[in-house]
Amino acid sequence: MRRYGWMSKAGLAPLLAIGLAAPAPGSVGSVSAAGAAANAIVDGKPVVFAEAAPVIKVGRMLVPARALLEAMGARMTWDPDARVVTATMQEAKGGGTVLKLKIGSPYVQRTMTDASGKTSDYVVKLDVAAQLLSDSTMIPLRASAELTGHALEWRQASRTAVISQPDAGAEPEMTFKQYALAGELFQLSNEEIEVFFRTNELRARHGKTKPFALSVPLSLVARLKSADMGEQGYFDHESPTYGDPFEMMRGKGIAYRAAAENIAAGHETPEAVVAGWEQSPGHLANMLGDYAQIGIGYAYYTDSDYRSYWTQQFISP
Repeated sequence: MRRYGWMSKAGLAPLLAIGLAAPAPGSVGSVSAAGAAANAIVDGKPVVFAEAAPVIKVGRMLVPARALLEAMGARMTWDPDARVVTATMQEAKGGGTVLKLKIGSPYVQRTMTDASGKTSDYVVKLDVAAQLLSDSTMIPLRASAELTGHALEWRQASRTAVISQPDAGAEPEMTFKQYALAGELFQLSNEEIEVFFRTNELRARHGKTKPFALSVPLSLVARLKSADMGEQGYFDHESPTYGDPFEMMRGKGIAYRAAAENIAAGHETPEAVVAGWEQSPGHLANMLGDYAQIGIGYAYYTDSDYRSYWTQQFISP
């Protein structure tokens, strides 16, 4: 059994809706050796992949992160507890880029600082997750170039990737989806981040040109709501612990001019829950609303009525 509920606050009364949705089928991937002839040249200098050979996964070449990014001028750090690798690149003219990648996650936190010191954070979705193979962190070759603002040319005859600074005045190519981010991305689960991307994809399909920004602080509040439903055994916008969604947001320090909430239970995947919300006019209205930020919360309780609990919270600060 699956359940849905939606609620908004902009002079409207709360409503509750119930519906059904079917889960989308899963996908599988494979890994194969890329061959000894696969090479990379960064700013005219060959990169030596001494620690591990490149591999092909789902049609993408993965290369050792340290060798490639250090050749591009990055300083690398590794957090073994969080399983997060951080690449920090400083530009001679000021500013720079910081990338955070988590093993097993296709998402990247990209922080860009301009010459004036202004910082902007983004969440990026890759088509292949960072992998730990033979004790080496492997990352997609093309993404490594694009995320650091480099140009990439693939020479098939020699199986060589030529990575260089873009021509003066040229905009570096960015083929991966990225959206504005507030907070530390890897406080969130892959499921929560995937619901965020699918919600913005839904907005684009319905003609909305402005995507939501992902708020980590709001997502942590939404996660508390999902966990509260699972722990307390209820399904409602009104929490016996936190009150209604708007009281809960204010109580957790979230300021807003307008706000809304969608909830769902019983869906096992991000694909299924977003598809279910899309089928309900009330939920869809919230997902297509003119809010600036969204938070996503997911909780799973084996012994609860529905096991999977999902919350979307929307705000305009």
